[in-house]
Amino acid sequence: MAKRFLFDIDIFEYSNHIGEIDIFFTLGKKVGIAEVKADRGFENQQVERILIIAQKIKSNLIIFSSLKSKESQEIKDLISYLETKDLKIPIFILTKEILFNKRIVDFSEYFSIDQSGSFPQGVILPNKYIE
Repeated sequence: MAKRFLFDIDIFEYSNHIGEIDIFFTLGKKVGIAEVKADRGFENQQVERILIIAQKIKSNLIIFSSLKSKESQEIKDLISYLETKDLKIPIFILTKEILFNKRIVDFSEYFSIDQSGSFPQGVILPNKYIE
C-alpha cells in the first residue's frame, strides 16, 4: 500500500542537505508539502527554504499550518511576505480558526480549472470554512 503522507523529511540535492519539510503528501495526483507550527510564527528564511524546496521537488501546493489566530501578527507577517513572491502554485494558510472548525477544508475545490484554464496561484486563506 502506498503512503500518502511522509513526516519529518530531510531533502537532499545530490548529496547536499538543502532543508527539511514537516509533511510530504499526495492529494490524488498532486504532490504537496506542509510546514506546521504550534505556538510561533514562520521566519522569512524558513519560508524561503520551503519555497525553494517546493520548486525543486515540483510541488503542486504548499500548506503553512499554525495554531495561531488568523489575526495574529505572525500570520499577517507570513501572508505579507508570501504576497511579495511570484507564486506559481497555491499556498494555503491554515490557522487555528480553520483547523478547529466543524467544517473540513475541501482542497479539491481549489484544483478545478477556472475559466482561464488555470489553477489558483498565490496565498489562499480558506476563510469560508470558518463558522
